[in-house]
Amino acid sequence: KVEIIDTGETTEIPETSGSSTTAEPAPAIVKVAEILELEQFTCLHEQDEPAIFADTDEENAKLLAAIGFGDNAIVQGFTEDGVTKFRGDAYTNRAEVLKILMVASCTPSDLTFEEIFRDIKLKDWHRPYIGSAKQLNIVEGYQDGTFRPAKLVSVIEAIKMTARIAGIAAAPDSCEAKPFIDMPDDHWGFSVARDAFCAGIVTGELKDEERYLYPDEPLTRSQMALLIRNYYAAALGAVKK
Repeated sequence: KVEIIDTGETTEIPETSGSSTTAEPAPAIVKVAEILELEQFTCLHEQDEPAIFADTDEENAKLLAAIGFGDNAIVQGFTEDGVTKFRGDAYTNRAEVLKILMVASCTPSDLTFEEIFRDIKLKDWHRPYIGSAKQLNIVEGYQDGTFRPAKLVSVIEAIKMTARIAGIAAAPDSCEAKPFIDMPDDHWGFSVARDAFCAGIVTGELKDEERYLYPDEPLTRSQMALLIRNYYAAALGAVKK
């Protein structure tokens, strides 16, 4: 099965384990006007005609469709025969998620850099975002010198990108020591997930009184929208404290 993602590329969707990867919604409501009032988000503005998605009433998707950079919303839909859909269950890749996070956070994508990763070509649409992100230590790539932009991004990879963009601090000792039952201590992203949880960036899914993250599952568009919405909520919370 193939889904079309925002950039116009196609991303193959693999068979999954069947486990749900829907994150538990955070209760607080985030308003567009509140986000745009923060100094760090002055590059963004409210869209004149935000997309209305026929396939979802998801507040996170609608929020990010209402905020834009230039003429484009942070999260766009897919229009066919006059009907626009969000396709929240579709997966997305590393380059696409990085671009959306950088646009949503007003992170500069025009930094000067030379060589970045050996699989990023000069004319690639994502080169400015990946190169700038590497300069800012948002991404590191793989040990073989590649970034693998077309690879589906995992939940924990997206959390790490978001955490670095948000600049969240290490979790205090008072925070829950092991917030996710499916995140072992020896997983490379254990501290990333705990720090993000304690900062309110990620909540996970409650199931049988245990909290799950599904860290290595591919990230869906719905999860991406929730992750950015939680990032905005955390930024607003920091200002209000």
